[in-house]
Amino acid sequence: MKALKYIFLLFLGAQLVSACSDDFLEESNPNKISNETFWKTEDHAKTALTSLYGALSMNYNYGVFEYIYMPENWRSDEFLHNDAGYPGWGTLASFTNNANVGEISSYYDNCYSLVSKANQCIANIPSCKMNQETEQADKALIDRYVAEAKFFRAYAYFRLLKNFRNPPFVTKEVTSEEELQPVQVDRSEIWKLVSEDLTFAIAHLPSKADRNDGGATSGAAAAYLASVYMHQQEYSKALSLLRQLVEGKYGTYDLVDNYKENFNGVNENNIESVFEIQYGISPKKNKTTHTLEATFGWWGCGLATPWMLNTMQASKDLEGNEDPRTQGSLYTQEAGYENWLQKWNMDGSLDGDGRYCENNLVPMRYAEILLFYAEALGENDTKDISLAYKYINKVRERNNLSQLNAGDQKKFRKDIMNERLLEFCFEGKRWYDLVRWDQAGWINIKDVLKAHNKPGADNFNPAKHTYYPIPDYEYDTNPNLKRELQW
Repeated sequence: MKALKYIFLLFLGAQLVSACSDDFLEESNPNKISNETFWKTEDHAKTALTSLYGALSMNYNYGVFEYIYMPENWRSDEFLHNDAGYPGWGTLASFTNNANVGEISSYYDNCYSLVSKANQCIANIPSCKMNQETEQADKALIDRYVAEAKFFRAYAYFRLLKNFRNPPFVTKEVTSEEELQPVQVDRSEIWKLVSEDLTFAIAHLPSKADRNDGGATSGAAAAYLASVYMHQQEYSKALSLLRQLVEGKYGTYDLVDNYKENFNGVNENNIESVFEIQYGISPKKNKTTHTLEATFGWWGCGLATPWMLNTMQASKDLEGNEDPRTQGSLYTQEAGYENWLQKWNMDGSLDGDGRYCENNLVPMRYAEILLFYAEALGENDTKDISLAYKYINKVRERNNLSQLNAGDQKKFRKDIMNERLLEFCFEGKRWYDLVRWDQAGWINIKDVLKAHNKPGADNFNPAKHTYYPIPDYEYDTNPNLKRELQW
């Protein structure tokens, strides 16, 4: 693994420098970080866990936009590529890419950087001294910190499973050169680890009521485990977790009154937020900021497809006005800019023009719990379709939309697909919904892309384009990997 290799070689180089020194001539620096001086205290454990949160923000260049957000969105029928200066993005959006698009390599490396950091935490935090009053309290705190690391390992592998057909599998801290060449396993084995990690996290992380710093919680772990089950069509397992979330077992969640407040920075870590990526308060580049507002609201790199714009504008509230989700996501009131994105337009941006924004990004919010719950109810047992509409309509009520009436399974699935499309537009959900609905037999992805006039739809080959290719450099450096397809 390239990302793991860099970490290991850095460690190895430090050891070699140390080994070549004359101990009797050179005093060791007690403040220098090494495995001998680190992993001793609770502060060390906290510092290591902080690095996991840092990896989420990808605080370099245009970070989270280029290397996380767009790879998760370009393929969907929502998005239209609109930047000739970045032709690699265009190949992703039109299903003409090869295995060497830099943004995909960076996405892949970021996932394994998270895995590597989490594995180190899981291996070493149990040796840190917590200095609690009792051994039992020490154990509880260690379990909490290990649970946080396992949450992130599961989060990273979940992203890998959704984006790469057969990702290599690394489950422990890399301490030797041989371990830099991991093997591939059946996807079911990775799904199993993800489920186990999240189950542990549910049991040992604090609830939202007991944590207000934006960190991982038992509710976030339960929500992601439910999502894992939904992606595998294990509806009964998902249903149990989703019911617990709706009933408040992991803390109180609800919908905020104003849809836009989930994105514009004025009400962060709110009651709807289940898991939120935290950004700092500096408006300067490389200071934990992101550029989603500039990318869309200023540069227009990605636009809504005509089909997506028409679908959103067709959704009206009870007074005949545009669906608030359309108003909060697109510049539909601005002539000539109707399909330009504004979902992360930050109200009162500190730098005056919004080019570098510190508003948080929310990859999991309560609206998704409600719509997943509705979907799981109807798919687990068609007798519960009528009950499922209670939760679909709760999401619609927030936006002053009319109530939907229950129908047969065909209508139910159509309503679920449409509601998720509108509620989570441009949030990195749509492509993965299409994949899981295709795998569940609801739709055929290529037919949907063609029907919605997605540019490049004719190029889509499910064997090649359902998942991204593992970067070529991985095959060049790891003989244990088996190339799936020629790109």
